[in-house]
Amino acid sequence: MKSQKEKVWIRPTGFGLKFNVVGSARENPGNAGIGGVLRDNLGNVLGLFADHVGILDSNSAEILAIHRGVSLCAQTDSLVGNEIDIISDSKVAVSWENSKGLGSLKYVNLIYDI
Repeated sequence: MKSQKEKVWIRPTGFGLKFNVVGSARENPGNAGIGGVLRDNLGNVLGLFADHVGILDSNSAEILAIHRGVSLCAQTDSLVGNEIDIISDSKVAVSWENSKGLGSLKYVNLIYDI
């Protein structure tokens, strides 16, 4: 058995909020799921989501997870106007969001929406 480095949640600065999101696929492509947890600066859970999203590659699942997190924040009146960090562990998906790569043409509208 291999040991894995423990991941530690880092609180947002000030009174901000942090939304950690993840998307993954069993194979590439394969059964995929997304999830996320929104916490305040004390670590209290304010919201979460988890969903099966069909047969996708892992980068597409990550884009859907980021989009779901952003959408939930935009649709929740008590969150509008708050500083919210959306955290993803996918270097590829984040580069697509930051316009450092073309990204998936299939999800260009979601990428633009985010």
